[in-house]
Amino acid sequence: MNAFGMPVALFFFNRPQKLAQVFEQVKKIRPAKLFLIQDGARPNRPEDSEKILECRQVVGQIDCACEVIHNFSPTNLGVGRRVASGISWVFEQVEQAIILEDDCVPDLSFFPFCEAMLQRYADDERVMMISGANYVPNYQPPDQASYLFSKASVIHGWATWRRAWALYDFELKLWRDPIIRQMVIDEIGDPYMQRECRFNWDRTVKRLEARESISWDYQWSFALYAHGGLDIVPKYQLIRNIGFLGTDGTHTNLKHERQLAPFMKIPTQALEGEYVHPQHMVCDRAYDRQWSRLIHRYPRLYRRWGSVVKRMILKQLGQKSA
Repeated sequence: MNAFGMPVALFFFNRPQKLAQVFEQVKKIRPAKLFLIQDGARPNRPEDSEKILECRQVVGQIDCACEVIHNFSPTNLGVGRRVASGISWVFEQVEQAIILEDDCVPDLSFFPFCEAMLQRYADDERVMMISGANYVPNYQPPDQASYLFSKASVIHGWATWRRAWALYDFELKLWRDPIIRQMVIDEIGDPYMQRECRFNWDRTVKRLEARESISWDYQWSFALYAHGGLDIVPKYQLIRNIGFLGTDGTHTNLKHERQLAPFMKIPTQALEGEYVHPQHMVCDRAYDRQWSRLIHRYPRLYRRWGSVVKRMILKQLGQKSA
């Protein structure tokens, strides 16, 4: 098999068993250039060091003549800053790349799909990313197309360009401007999605100000809305997300597994043959509404009940102090 031409960036930390499943697929395509990005051990977590070394042994098992470039952090940056800084480091060296994390197992057709889209839309600044995941089952894009345009910005296996990542701001400075904030909210349109986005971006800013550990992907979703970008979503699920299974996920646990399983366990389906391109280039808002209600259904439920419990506790405390 000839080497795969597009650069591939693989992010991992301390989950060698999950990493091995992803890396097995990466090895099959024989990427000509492979970036390996890993975070360092957490303080007071001695088990990290051993697992970090096990992960490095996994990615060391490659038998093709690809160029392998490492970026292993000596200290723990946290998932947010490690991924964000790692992607920036990748785009200091290449113009476009496919990005995988250690819990996103790709169908092999994911790679040529990303390659075709990266090439087709390389100079079209309206398109900012290509997703490999489609969590809305049986959704048919218009025009019998092989993909649709969205604002979903799903990062469970994706690809982008240097030109798009240059618009990324980890600190969310634009969201802090009240005029721009209102313009972005108006652009979202759907009231349900407006509430979700406002909550996530406000919470991210608060965590940044408190110097708490945060993720990096809410900032990327904001970049798409703030700069009028589009996300390409394939009509089939091309990524099997295994990060929501088990207890070692950064943002998930067994409770999440039971609640998110209905769509996180959608099987992959190969997207092969000649791609049918959409006849239009606008956001499919019907798809986005379904996606948002599916993804945010349970978190909203938690917050709703959490607010009820909080009010009940405050009421009881008020009665006792009276």
